[in-house]
Amino acid sequence: MNSETSIPPRSTMILDVINGDLEIGKHTIVQGTGSPPTVKVNGAVYCEGHNTFEGSLFARELSAEDSVTIRGDLEVEDDVEVEDGRLEVYGKMKAKDVDVDDTIYVSRDLTADNVDVGGCLKVDGNTRVETIDVGGAFEAKGEVKAEDIDVGGRLTINSRVDIESIDVGGTATVAGGRIREIDVGGTFESKGPLEFEDIDVGGTIILAGKSKGGEIEVGGFLKANGDLEFEQIDAGGKVEVKGQALGEDMEVGGTVDIDGSLSLTGTMEVGGRADVSGELATRNLEIGGALRARKVTTQEHVEVGGSINTGEGVDS
Repeated sequence: MNSETSIPPRSTMILDVINGDLEIGKHTIVQGTGSPPTVKVNGAVYCEGHNTFEGSLFARELSAEDSVTIRGDLEVEDDVEVEDGRLEVYGKMKAKDVDVDDTIYVSRDLTADNVDVGGCLKVDGNTRVETIDVGGAFEAKGEVKAEDIDVGGRLTINSRVDIESIDVGGTATVAGGRIREIDVGGTFESKGPLEFEDIDVGGTIILAGKSKGGEIEVGGFLKANGDLEFEQIDAGGKVEVKGQALGEDMEVGGTVDIDGSLSLTGTMEVGGRADVSGELATRNLEIGGALRARKVTTQEHVEVGGSINTGEGVDS
């Protein structure tokens, strides 16, 4: 059975190595020894809250009933749990499962299996986590590698990503990389080239050039600031591509503007106007309004409700 060391509330204590559990009273400061200052606890650490570790903390597990600040690295073999408070780590953080009711801030890298945050998660370094569940906002300055990320509000990642799936209730912004499945209620933006399989966004999608993926479904506006390769596009409003577009099928309720050429192996259905600066090639073509393209090539069916304006004609 582990021994227990207790520190009274509102005190300051210098600790080195604790061969057992450590219980810390409220509003207590723990100072480590060595360079850099470090506290090593071979058992569990229990904090009553509003506690500060002046240096790094190494422990088997950490639990607290209120906020805890670590002015160094935090490395926990098992779980970290903070009730009714926030966790601030001014260094690297490594743990198995992390559950914090309020907010987590990590000034360097975060490594964990699962992270569950009721409020906000902010990481200034790289993030390596299997699952992240955040009720409010998740902001990462470094690269993020994860299996699943679920954010109730806003997701912002300022470096490359490698993620299996994201589910965001509000807005999501990434710097590019790879995300297999994307589900966003409001706006999704990738500021760098993105590889994806499925994107489902309620409002607006903005992609950088050379993005490549599978199915895109958007309730409002899709804008690609460069070339775009896809399997299917289903857009309720407008599609705008500032480059070449290559895919299978496209169904758009509003209008389509392509600065380059558009090549589809399947069907193009547009409720309003379609404007393609280069060549438009598709198997079947149905346009509710006017169509403009340098050249139109279809294999089976052409139906245009308005005028057709081409420089080189229509081949079908």
